[in-house]
Amino acid sequence: MSRNRSKPLVRRACLFITILALAPSAHANLFCSGTLTRLSMHPNGTLQINIGYGTHYLCSFTQNFGFFTPETCRAVYSLLLSAYHAKSVVTLGFSANYTVCEDLPDWDVFNPSPYHIALVNP
Repeated sequence: MSRNRSKPLVRRACLFITILALAPSAHANLFCSGTLTRLSMHPNGTLQINIGYGTHYLCSFTQNFGFFTPETCRAVYSLLLSAYHAKSVVTLGFSANYTVCEDLPDWDVFNPSPYHIALVNP
């Protein structure tokens, strides 16, 4: 008798797992693109950018900041400086917390920081 009871339970568990596996993620990747209109350094050592969704603190030249070390921040600065002069489109990729680009916090730190930065020629 216990064997017959377990079959519906196993079926429900399998159905639940299947639904979870097929359901879209609540925090899907978000890519925000725009032309860099601001590239500045704050006196506290942070790099600030604006690609059309407000001004954001991207990384720090002096300490680890999100996914960025000071070394990668300097490399990102170089990349973005060339994008600024070339008027290239900058794309930032986020893995969580944001659903639309307009949700990016103005004059604040990305949380989490972007995991991807790409440039596209105009």
